[in-house]
Amino acid sequence: MKDPSLTRERFIQGTAAGAASLAFGVPAFVPRRSEAADMVIIGVAEPYSGVYAAYGESETRGAQAAIDAWNKKGGVMGRKVAMSKEDEQSDPGVGVQKARKLVNQDKAVALMGTVSSAVSLSITGAANALGTLFIDSGGHTDDVTGKSCKWNTFRVCHSTWMETHATGSTLAHKFGKKWYLITPDYAFGHALSTGYQDVAAKIGATIVHEDLTPLGTTDFSPYLTKVLPAKPDVLLILPQGDDFINCVKQANQFGILKKIAAGGPQVELEAVWALPPEARVGFWGMEWYYKGTTVFGAGNTVAQQWVAEYRKKYGTPPT
Repeated sequence: MKDPSLTRERFIQGTAAGAASLAFGVPAFVPRRSEAADMVIIGVAEPYSGVYAAYGESETRGAQAAIDAWNKKGGVMGRKVAMSKEDEQSDPGVGVQKARKLVNQDKAVALMGTVSSAVSLSITGAANALGTLFIDSGGHTDDVTGKSCKWNTFRVCHSTWMETHATGSTLAHKFGKKWYLITPDYAFGHALSTGYQDVAAKIGATIVHEDLTPLGTTDFSPYLTKVLPAKPDVLLILPQGDDFINCVKQANQFGILKKIAAGGPQVELEAVWALPPEARVGFWGMEWYYKGTTVFGAGNTVAQQWVAEYRKKYGTPPT
């Protein structure tokens, strides 16, 4: 008889039994021979093409590192773990198709990934309909854990509300309260805009202008040429991925970065590395930093070892 898939109920029962075995020193879960031979498939949906491709690759490296670590310990509940991955192309419709394919065809017991918040939201809905756990690793919009929250979705990255409220007051204090926003025109950007508007209302800041830019914009000159005439204290650059790189490069070429402060909710190391040295300026939040003492404090040898192994394998620090 073929064993059933690893359902949520069996996972909870197994982990509870495993905790009991640790407490009392006796094995509480012994998988049947055929079950131990089965692979636990984790479905990874990431953007391997388009604006966020570099981020998708980095997130996949992290997922693979976790899988390798579990398999080194003998797997999960006696079963080896494997990854099945799909390119969600930063497209919400494609994301739904890929999520269904990973669960229905590849037999993934859980889903993880995404960078675009729009895709995160679409896969949240698809995973809920499929009754499958979904770990959102890169979609920041508040709605993922707010009005569109589902019981089976968990997010590990900061929300847009956290990012805007962590950076807005600091930018105002350091540079001034007149802000110009360049905002990506989809769920992520809209949520960031709402967050900064809330901060502005609380501290008496003014958003002198906001431009909504389509995902995948390569020419930001129609927006950047309006920045200096508006005389803001801060240019808030909200796009990410290739859009961030293009926007910052062009802001530098227009001389904006030498005349007013630039900053925003977050910057990723992939984007920083892609910029010319003279454009690596500004004041940004970060998801985390591989040398950050608040995350990896002195004496955290496990984290230090992880960073060293990652650098040895890929030639860069983890992002």
